Amino acid sequence: MIFKSPAMRLSFALVLLILNLLFLANWIGLIPDEAELTMELRKGLSESLALQFSSAADQGELQLIQNTLRAVVERNDDIRSAAIRTTNGQLLALAGEHLAHWKAPIDGKSTSTQVLVPVYRQGKKWATVEIRFASLWASDWLQGFANSFIGLLLFIGISSFLCYFFVIRRTLRELDPSAVIPERVQKAFDVLQEGVLVLDEKEQILMANKSFAKLVGKSPKKLVGLKGSELGWADCQNAKQIKQLPWLKVLIDGVEHRDSSLRLLDNHGNEIKLTVNAVRITDNANKCRGSLVTFADITQLEEKNFKLSDLVEQLQLSKEEIQVKNEELEFLANRDPMTLCLNRRSLDRQFDALFTKAKLEGSKLSCMMVDIDLFKTVNDRFGHSIGDQVIKSVADILKNCTRDSDLVSRYGGEEFCIILPGLELEKGAEIAERIRGDIEKNLCAGVKITVSLGVSSLEQNVGKPDELIIQADKALYAAKTGGRNRVVNWGGSEALTSVIDVDTEQQQSTAVAGGASQTQLIGKIKELEGLLEKRTLEFEHFEMYDVQTGLPTRSLFEDRVAHEIARSKRKNTLVVILSMNIDTIKRVYETLGHSAAEQLVRACGQRLNDVLREDIDTVAVLEGMAHDSSISLINQTEFGVLLTDIKQIDHVTWVLKRLQNAFSKHFTIKKQQIFTTNYIGVSVYPHDGQTVEELYSSAVSACSYAQKINSDKHYLFASQKINTMAAKQLQIESNLHTAIDNNELTLHFQPQVEVATGRIAGFETLLRWHNTDLGQIPPSNFIAVAEQTGQINQIGDWVLYQACQQLRTWLDDGLAIGSIAVNLSGIQLQQQNLATRIAEILSQFNLEPRFLEIELTESALVHAFDKSFTVLQKIKDMGIRVTMDDFGTGYSSLAYLRDIPLSCVKIDRSFIMDIGNDKSAEKLIASIISMAHSLDLQVVAEGVEEQYQADYLSSLDCEYLQGYLFGRPVPEAEVPALFKTEFSISATA
Repeated sequence: MIFKSPAMRLSFALVLLILNLLFLANWIGLIPDEAELTMELRKGLSESLALQFSSAADQGELQLIQNTLRAVVERNDDIRSAAIRTTNGQLLALAGEHLAHWKAPIDGKSTSTQVLVPVYRQGKKWATVEIRFASLWASDWLQGFANSFIGLLLFIGISSFLCYFFVIRRTLRELDPSAVIPERVQKAFDVLQEGVLVLDEKEQILMANKSFAKLVGKSPKKLVGLKGSELGWADCQNAKQIKQLPWLKVLIDGVEHRDSSLRLLDNHGNEIKLTVNAVRITDNANKCRGSLVTFADITQLEEKNFKLSDLVEQLQLSKEEIQVKNEELEFLANRDPMTLCLNRRSLDRQFDALFTKAKLEGSKLSCMMVDIDLFKTVNDRFGHSIGDQVIKSVADILKNCTRDSDLVSRYGGEEFCIILPGLELEKGAEIAERIRGDIEKNLCAGVKITVSLGVSSLEQNVGKPDELIIQADKALYAAKTGGRNRVVNWGGSEALTSVIDVDTEQQQSTAVAGGASQTQLIGKIKELEGLLEKRTLEFEHFEMYDVQTGLPTRSLFEDRVAHEIARSKRKNTLVVILSMNIDTIKRVYETLGHSAAEQLVRACGQRLNDVLREDIDTVAVLEGMAHDSSISLINQTEFGVLLTDIKQIDHVTWVLKRLQNAFSKHFTIKKQQIFTTNYIGVSVYPHDGQTVEELYSSAVSACSYAQKINSDKHYLFASQKINTMAAKQLQIESNLHTAIDNNELTLHFQPQVEVATGRIAGFETLLRWHNTDLGQIPPSNFIAVAEQTGQINQIGDWVLYQACQQLRTWLDDGLAIGSIAVNLSGIQLQQQNLATRIAEILSQFNLEPRFLEIELTESALVHAFDKSFTVLQKIKDMGIRVTMDDFGTGYSSLAYLRDIPLSCVKIDRSFIMDIGNDKSAEKLIASIISMAHSLDLQVVAEGVEEQYQADYLSSLDCEYLQGYLFGRPVPEAEVPALFKTEFSISATA
């Protein structure tokens, strides 16, 4: 860190350079070696003494040798001691503390401190002069170090470093880049909201204003001298990416760059999005001297744009929904509600436009009038409901036989009008004949009918649209009076004849004998033809419907099954056939007679219809039948039931349950109470067969087997797996009746944490059921059963009572519990006295309404009725929080959400799981929270299991969190221990 200073770096580099030069000088011998010089001096001294002592020895002057030796030691500080030792080891002279300092060399050779000099006498070695010199290194290590080459290096290094540092620092101060920018200019830039950098030609920062310094988390002075590319830009990790920085492009290309985007990571790791503009700075010679760069923080702007984009998207969706609704309304306004054909008003408007266009362009146009023959007879014999079905069937055939550009309108009653643009009379007649043939060959709602048709066209020089319709209507009249089930074109002989006035016709007729009889005969023939047609229709109807019960017979039943199989493939639903055998009918026939058996058959059929009508939303009706499920009398003891649009197999179980409950009641036949025994076989498409025969056979086989084994259930599915599931559901239902009395139900409580404080703000109450026979049963398994069987009201009341009682206990114990949430079913919401019951429970335990929170699922609220909303509003008006649970998994729209009396929404756990893994899910969560806050609703996020999920939700201002991160559902005894924990939640974007 210390070498980040430019003065330090430069001083250290120069010192290394000088030291390297000294080493080089020493290596080539330019620096004298003090130790080597000292050795040479010692060697010369020793040799001089040796010569003097040799001369004195030859002369026998031993005293002179001793005196000289002492004088040398005393006068020379470098010599510690000296002695003369003869060859036989005798000391002849001694000076200084020689015996203490001298250690004879092992190899007999001289060293730098101990020198041996031979003394010769008369040409022979007589003795040895022993001289003990001081060490080359001084006894004081500091002095010795100072006299060494290393000491020299250290001295020069330290002293030069200090000199260089002070000089360079002063120099850099004089050359400070910030000095380039006057102080008044700096202050002017500091006023700007945008960040500003002034860079030199090497992208070194000369000036940074306060706004930019705040972005990077440093002071402006600390930024001076750094490079612009060294500030922590995201996605600038290599040389290629760095070259794309706007100011480097300006310095290299010389072209200014505007509205570039960069991402900067601040000291906390947060990403800041910036818009960057960079321009050149030139001198008087137009030479580039650097660049001026501005930075605009658009992070918050982008977030606002994102929220605005979401809002626009939501508005667009609302607009599209409104547009769809408008289109639906416009469609319905222009259509006949029964047949969905054009109504008279819409026909007149569109026909006028086509007529005018055809007249101007000289194109062709035809008109067709269609009327159902003897329709009053159909209503009289089969009822108006069948008559309506006939009209709808005819309308479907008319639409199938015409083009999309043709106008098909219900003109009134059983009469239709069709406009055929671009077709002449002949082509219109061909289409009319095709329509007539299709209706004649096919049954319409199980009834054999015919139609008469009249066709006209512009070929007759019609001046107004009404005239064209009148001509077609006259042609239709000719077809009906000419025997019905015919097509007549306007302009033909039949049509012209039909409009001749009756008086004129009588005047032109010849008064021949027998004329009156001939007229009567023709009238009688027509009457007989009408009666024959009527009897034919009755015969065909009773071929399809049982005479006794009015229910469809087997042939029509199989036809409807085939139709529903084809429809279920498109809608991806199930088709279910029930084969129901009632043996009691046969016994009644044998004991009470045929009429009693017929009464029982009719009563059974009526009870079947009554049972299936009670839950029309669960068991779908046959397409085209307003309120009747498709039930057929197969034979005298067997009924067939067709259930359509079934989404789940378990729905069939509840139908079977209702059938058993209905037939457990007696029938009164001829003043006698008769109890029936019935067995039901069930087959499901596509599991138990692909065709009508396979499904019917599977149902009959299952019914026969159920009768054979005489099971208590009295029903059997063709599939063993489905049988097991149905039996399991009935077992759950049976045990659920006694769950409360047997104390099998318990409550668990899961904490909800307030984000702002990190403390527990309340608890959600969760129901648990442990049965001795079935074990632990998940709520998802038994709640649906409770709702289907009507037990949910009793269980819900028990949960509400127990939760409030427990809350009172905790409050009395001093626990600071903010509130407790209780889940309600949509069925409970239909109780008109629900608000009163809740008020009674709160009063019983002396609880304020703010302590209670009601939770309902989104699907339950969406399918609630207006009366349910009234009950919910009463609950909210009491001061009780109302929360929509599992928000985001249902179908609520913004408008619908606004109308529901809510206090809070709870985001479903399926969204929370995707935080950190799916950006789309995170955006959706942000949108939900923003939308809820805009409606003044608080938000709870459930299913929080990880800390990063909690931190992200905190950054979105979500008020409450719930999930395993803060605690699993626990019994009431473990709740007090949870209050000892405080949770840390940080808001991180």
